[in-house]
Amino acid sequence: KIFMIEFKNVSVTYPGGVKALNNISLDIKEGDFVIIVGMSGAGKSTLLRTVNNLVKPSEGEVIVNSKNVTKASKKELKAIRSDIGMIFQTFNLVNRSSVLKNVLTGRLSQVSTLRSIFGLWPKEDKEIAFESLNKVEILEKAYVRGSNLSGGQQQRVGIARALAQKPKVMLADEPVASLDPITSRVVMQYLKQINQELGITTIVNLHFLDLAKEFGERLIGLKDGELVYDGKVDDVSDQDFENIYGRAIKSSDLLGPVAILFSVFSFFQIGFNLEDFKRNLANRSIVTDPLFNPKWEWAIENASQALLETIQIAILASILGCFIALPLSFYASRATNQTTITYYIYKSFLNFIRTIPDLFWAMLFTVAVGIGPFAGVLALIMFSMAIMGKLLSETIDSIDLGPLEAAKASGAKHNQAVFSSALPQILPNFTAYFLYIFELCIRASVILGLVGAGGVGRIIETQRIFLRFDRITPIIVLILIAVIAIEQFSVWLRRKIL
Repeated sequence: KIFMIEFKNVSVTYPGGVKALNNISLDIKEGDFVIIVGMSGAGKSTLLRTVNNLVKPSEGEVIVNSKNVTKASKKELKAIRSDIGMIFQTFNLVNRSSVLKNVLTGRLSQVSTLRSIFGLWPKEDKEIAFESLNKVEILEKAYVRGSNLSGGQQQRVGIARALAQKPKVMLADEPVASLDPITSRVVMQYLKQINQELGITTIVNLHFLDLAKEFGERLIGLKDGELVYDGKVDDVSDQDFENIYGRAIKSSDLLGPVAILFSVFSFFQIGFNLEDFKRNLANRSIVTDPLFNPKWEWAIENASQALLETIQIAILASILGCFIALPLSFYASRATNQTTITYYIYKSFLNFIRTIPDLFWAMLFTVAVGIGPFAGVLALIMFSMAIMGKLLSETIDSIDLGPLEAAKASGAKHNQAVFSSALPQILPNFTAYFLYIFELCIRASVILGLVGAGGVGRIIETQRIFLRFDRITPIIVLILIAVIAIEQFSVWLRRKIL
């Protein structure tokens, strides 16, 4: 047998000086079934991830199928990764996508970005996906959502996704750590069967010694990033396991809030004057008397069209602003943009437009394009972009990176990985944020009218100048009715969609 994988003096040092691997040299033959054991932090996952360069060695190099993974260019690395399947502890499925779509992620390296975005999968790729599902006996779940599967079923889908790559090497990072004992053995049996029937070189990280003894052929033991055992499973003794294993220690920290103290301090800084409050309260009849004598006929006749314009401004601005913010948010997130310069450019841009109030944008655009609804639309586009950009980029920062990592490990391009694995995770949030921003835009578009940016606000401002609160009151009531109706529709739509 030839060597399928070669570790040559591999060391990995993480930022902060943590030595995860120290001068590891190993040769793994084609078709071998190898199990790596060791305590938490021993370097098992790090060693496994150097095989497909998800972790780049600080020193040394890794050779896979006679190709230098460590020194490969981006294009070469994608081709190498397409031959290396990977199975993850946390399954790394896109829960909102069907089982079939998750498995087809393994074929991303073989199709163009446009085909993958629009789901135009070649017939051959679909057949491969179905064959892979059949191999792990879960074909009947092809059109079921990932979130509706049990843990064992999800891991079988993970195996099918890796099989769909038609790999020469299979990496399994703690594949049974989240499963019960019976299901764990079933998953290990599938991995062993695939190794024996297809001849795929397989490396599995495990914590469970009984599974290592039952399914392994060759055992590799790591401790503190160093190789402490390499031999046949049948030859390993209890003393060898004692030399390999140790205990991981957990710690946690608590941080106390200071918001109450800040709120008390702020209250004494606002300049509240009780005497001024009493004096203004005595003149309340100037406002309150007209409020109870609303001119409904006048409001309906003169403000209905302006109110409709207000809603139209909010609809157009929120749609354009939110959809412009969608791609910007991916560039403004560390999870999906690994280029430091572009990350800070997009992040700074979103922060900049968020610091400028919507009223200022409206005044700016009324000067630039003139008084009217177009200025209001432009102002609220900036307003919508700013809010959606912040909310969505923070949501992307907190997504499950497992599916994204799984897609990249299969050799997918970055954009393909983001579209297939990250976008489905944030779409429910995007929908909810959009509806929320639309509600905000309805309110904001009323205010923007005060500076000439279209809508009903201009009428309110004119009537305020003449103290015609009898006309303002029915306009406010109409706005309130419109806002409540829109909010109820928004709640209903969120329930339907989410």
